[in-house]
Amino acid sequence: MICFGGLVDGKHNFIFDIDKTFFDLYDLSEIKIGKLTAEVNLIKEQQVIEMEFFINGTVNVTCDRCLDQFDLPVQYKGRLFFKFGKVPREVSDEIIILSTGQTEINIAQYLYEFIHLSLPYRKIHPDIDGKSGCNPDMIKKLDSLIVNKPGNEKHDVRWDKLNEIIHKN
Repeated sequence: MICFGGLVDGKHNFIFDIDKTFFDLYDLSEIKIGKLTAEVNLIKEQQVIEMEFFINGTVNVTCDRCLDQFDLPVQYKGRLFFKFGKVPREVSDEIIILSTGQTEINIAQYLYEFIHLSLPYRKIHPDIDGKSGCNPDMIKKLDSLIVNKPGNEKHDVRWDKLNEIIHKN
């Protein structure tokens, strides 16, 4: 929560430590454990409040390949603009209207969303000295389950008609 009501116009800095306690507040969070720091630079003006967010740290995630947990470094940089109006609402991804007379902003949901937005599409153990950091037993198991290993291709007649159609055009 950032209380801006008593702040003078100008720049103000806030630092927040984010850990397991924060993620426990969100039951459906993909992240359960993390150690991050969020620096929020608030620039207060008469009609607008601008917040710059800088988030750095690590989160513990499940590897999409081997299903083991690992710590993934993440960072996020972004900004939000808060204006005042009669009806609180989100105008866009970056502009939020606060009700006139509001003196504080709960930024927890924004921090939560920014951290999740910083996650890569695929979360895979980083390579260690050119080799996969994934669980070697799981990699062996996955390799043993490959259906179409190179050199083992068999002709499937069910695809012949489709191939004829493709090659005609």
